[in-house]
Amino acid sequence: MLNSVNMPNSQTTRSATYIAVIGDIVGSRARDDRADLQDRLLAACADVNDGSTLIAPLRMTSGDEFEALATTDWGFTSMLVAMEAAAWPSLVSFGLGFGELATDLPTDPHAVDVGALDGPAFHRARAALEQANANDTWFAAAGFPAAVEPLLNSIGELLGVLRRAWTDRQREMLLAAARHQGTRKALAARFDVSPSVVTETLRAAEFGAFERATVHLDQCWPVLENSPNQPNSDNNSAK
Repeated sequence: MLNSVNMPNSQTTRSATYIAVIGDIVGSRARDDRADLQDRLLAACADVNDGSTLIAPLRMTSGDEFEALATTDWGFTSMLVAMEAAAWPSLVSFGLGFGELATDLPTDPHAVDVGALDGPAFHRARAALEQANANDTWFAAAGFPAAVEPLLNSIGELLGVLRRAWTDRQREMLLAAARHQGTRKALAARFDVSPSVVTETLRAAEFGAFERATVHLDQCWPVLENSPNQPNSDNNSAK
């Protein structure tokens, strides 16, 4: 991560807390369609950024990693689903880090480049990503207040278990449904099956449980506004 020293037109934000996001495409180096994969990931980043409240827009960084910076006014589920769908048939792991920045943010929001940011939030996100990859979970969190972090990691672990149980068709159809790509009838036409097959496939994939989990996931972030700024000391991986 690059240090942003002497950044012009910047404002000091080092005492504020943010949510750093680092994502990685699992096993992408073994794919023989890397150019097409990159195109899909770039398009997904643009879709996520369109109308988002991210402080630093989601963008590809090194290799097939991508990063973003958010406040508690955001929705993680849309990013989770969009990047997972773009990576098809590979899986995506996410690391979420809560903490401060060691660099300043530009006063011009259009000039914020996530690659020029550094600090505890990103260090914790990196540690969380390593945890997610090691434990085969969908995402992991580090540095969050003790009242929230276990819940975040439990949801990430349970969604990972759910994802591992999906067939390729279940995963593809569930992600399409989660992105609100039409009615059951529209999904049936897209996948060339009957609406009843769509219903059965989503039921077998536990789409209802997935929706409930992600709704509760996105309800976690506003809670952080009323939490102490001091991150969870048990996960203080960035000194």
